[in-house]
Amino acid sequence: MKRTMKYAALALVLLLLGAGPGLASSYTWGDYGTATHDTPKWQDLATYKAEPTYWGRTQYTKTSDYGVWWNVNGTGWTQDTNVVLTAGSTVQFKVNMHKSSVGTHYADFAKLWVDWGQDGSFDEGRYDVGGDVVLFDFEKLEDNETHWWWGDNRGSDNTPWNPYFSFTSDAIKLTDSIYGDLFLRARVTCSESLGSQSPGFDYESNFLASGHLYQGETEDWKLTATPVPPSLLLFGTGLIGFAAANRKRFRKA
Repeated sequence: MKRTMKYAALALVLLLLGAGPGLASSYTWGDYGTATHDTPKWQDLATYKAEPTYWGRTQYTKTSDYGVWWNVNGTGWTQDTNVVLTAGSTVQFKVNMHKSSVGTHYADFAKLWVDWGQDGSFDEGRYDVGGDVVLFDFEKLEDNETHWWWGDNRGSDNTPWNPYFSFTSDAIKLTDSIYGDLFLRARVTCSESLGSQSPGFDYESNFLASGHLYQGETEDWKLTATPVPPSLLLFGTGLIGFAAANRKRFRKA
């Protein structure tokens, strides 16, 4: 009953604000396929704070168990899923990856999808009008394997010189065709799990939004978008405040 009342009230508010019918997405995470991993030892989605130490090496302290962040209109990085993305606003995404061990593979990879088309799938096209790949980036292991006083520390169980990386997307401007639930998925993994150790391999095409990969981790998030301009959205805040408590959805796999 509570869920029925919530969606009925939301539809009423959107009608009053001129958003039009058909706003609510009928998709669930089951429509997007499962994304699983065996171990996050070499690639973990999490956020750390860098702090210098007196002996010169940076110390990293975990500040969030989650690695996906977004920045709306340059207001700062957040994991607040109560933020409503409105038409005309810009949004950037960031993926933070932590490594407990160096490993022996060629590179570590991060990829993030947003279902801009709101069709219940993450397609593999880069963002233009309908492409859902917002971010793809990597860090080569050869840039992270040597301590100048220790020598080569490359190895599956050795501590990385730099255990923490951030990958940031371009800023994306939302149009009034994007509204309702926005499903996001971020994954991190390594070259070996993607099937190659060669620098020339097409890692981006082989890094899919679903399926099983040995190394890495996945995070799923859900945000909300509306075609209503911010001024009209403020006019309706007294009616839509009830939705804030149920907006957040994230998972790790």
